[in-house]
Amino acid sequence: MKNNKSFSEHICQLEDEVRELKNQIIYKDISCSKAENEISTKLKEIQAFQLEIKELEMKYFLTQKDLSEMDSLRRELALSRQNVELKNVNLLDLKEDELSEKKGESMRLRDELTLTRIELMDKKEELMQMRDNLSSIQKTLLEKEILLQEANDHLAEHIHETEIG
Repeated sequence: MKNNKSFSEHICQLEDEVRELKNQIIYKDISCSKAENEISTKLKEIQAFQLEIKELEMKYFLTQKDLSEMDSLRRELALSRQNVELKNVNLLDLKEDELSEKKGESMRLRDELTLTRIELMDKKEELMQMRDNLSSIQKTLLEKEILLQEANDHLAEHIHETEIG
């Protein structure tokens, strides 16, 4: 009986150990299940992060592409501005040359006009002198005509007296 009791105690002890091991297994299963859930959650988070990383990489790529295009457009704009400035400078130079030519032409025409005015004044003075001379000649001719008329009258009278007398 002692053996039986010892055996029975041993069985009880083994049953307690089995129960304890089953509890440990259950606890381990629960822990594993929790760990699997956590791993699954973390895996989903990792996948979400990977998707977000891919989206960010795509945005980064597109942003880099946009920045590159913006740089290209800035260079093109700078080049266009330089071309416009060069054209404006060339146009301004052309206009200045034209203006200088027109100014020179205007000055030449002004000088020519001044010369023509002086010539006209000289001609006017000459014409006035000629008019005065003509008036003087006309006066002299008139006086001579009067004298000639008087001489003719006097001659006619003298002829008339000679015929009568």
